[in-house]
Amino acid sequence: MVDVTEAQIWTEFKGEVVDVALEQPKEEDRLPQYHIQIKPLDKEIKGPTGLMHEWIRKTATTTDTSIPRGSVVHRYYEALEDVHGDDVKNLKTISEVFEFMKGKKYLFKSKVLGRAFQNQPASEYWVPVKLLD
Repeated sequence: MVDVTEAQIWTEFKGEVVDVALEQPKEEDRLPQYHIQIKPLDKEIKGPTGLMHEWIRKTATTTDTSIPRGSVVHRYYEALEDVHGDDVKNLKTISEVFEFMKGKKYLFKSKVLGRAFQNQPASEYWVPVKLLD
């Protein structure tokens, strides 16, 4: 008989941001998104890259110097601002904000940033909540 066990679900992990890239969509009806690649420091990933991946989609009205209040990209920006303060607040573009994460180690927590839409639940994202040494 096969044993069925509970899935192990993480709510947080320590990780180093190894790359951030703005990816252009392959389909015309999609929007560009920031692809954040994170090397876990206290967990093991058995996938082919050994990395955690997070995607933060830009909205149709996002520009490099303006983000819509309440959007996922805005809430992710706020989380980075909470961790880094003026170091992030003084950056001029959203691309600079995401690039700023490269090489830094954070405690990431799973947080709901989006909103429920058309009977779909709001999405959770890996959000940096604390800068690690």
